[in-house]
Amino acid sequence: MGQTEALLNIIGGEQAAKDVLRGRKKVYREKEGYQPLFDLHGWRLPPPNMKEQHHGCPVPNVCLASPIDFADNPNLETRFVRTCKRFGVEPPFKPSDFRGRASEAKSRIARDEATGDVLRGPCLPIFLPPMEASSFYWEIVEKLSLFALVGQVFEEQFPGQRFHKMEGRGLQVREGSRHDKLVAAMNAGPVVALYFPMALQGYLPRAAVEQMESLPEYFLLSGAIDVMAAMIMYPDVLARDANVPDLECAGVGSYSTAYQFQRAEDCLYFSFSHYVVYGHASAGLTVIA
Repeated sequence: MGQTEALLNIIGGEQAAKDVLRGRKKVYREKEGYQPLFDLHGWRLPPPNMKEQHHGCPVPNVCLASPIDFADNPNLETRFVRTCKRFGVEPPFKPSDFRGRASEAKSRIARDEATGDVLRGPCLPIFLPPMEASSFYWEIVEKLSLFALVGQVFEEQFPGQRFHKMEGRGLQVREGSRHDKLVAAMNAGPVVALYFPMALQGYLPRAAVEQMESLPEYFLLSGAIDVMAAMIMYPDVLARDANVPDLECAGVGSYSTAYQFQRAEDCLYFSFSHYVVYGHASAGLTVIA
């Protein structure tokens, strides 16, 4: 019993042991040369000595049907073509190439033992058309008619329900979020990316930004453009019912505010909020393919 108690103390106590058994934490050997960054459900493990402690554990009844891996879904090509049509552009490459680029990005992540477990959570390939760079983030949102498109697909998917939004002209990229890389990629041409909507569930915006310091460079904090593109492609997934998470657009805004999608019983809101609810809200990560 004494040895058991000593072992528990070494690994962080009884709660840490329970977290290991539940898959919330992982055990690794130092000689293997890596520390896992995500748990067995694709959730970002809080790094030690975080400056911002505004994060909590995910709430079990707030979830997407898992595993959701549309990189292997048979109707991925159909979603891609339909999304191009909504954006008013011709598909810039073959639908099979869209799938191929998404699969290549998955393989790149999987090869890194520290990040591979993020693929155990929901993974949604998204498409964004090329867009001339603008000095104002909200101008890109308006030029792509993202608010209107989200409302359109939501009301088509759920007849009789309504989409509401607040003014988006205050949108700006958060410093340290790396979200500006997505804007730069769109300026260079059409973008294929992977969106992980549940990777930072429970992290408030400042804590979500802090994760970028210890995540590989190819991870970006999701903002309004990629989150809305995902909503346009997957309204049946991301707005399925009132149990889905509020989707934080943590890559944009300011350090005192957050933008988020919130699914009420009969409406979908894109709102400007000074706070988000621990566990129920989820910031996401984006990887450009």
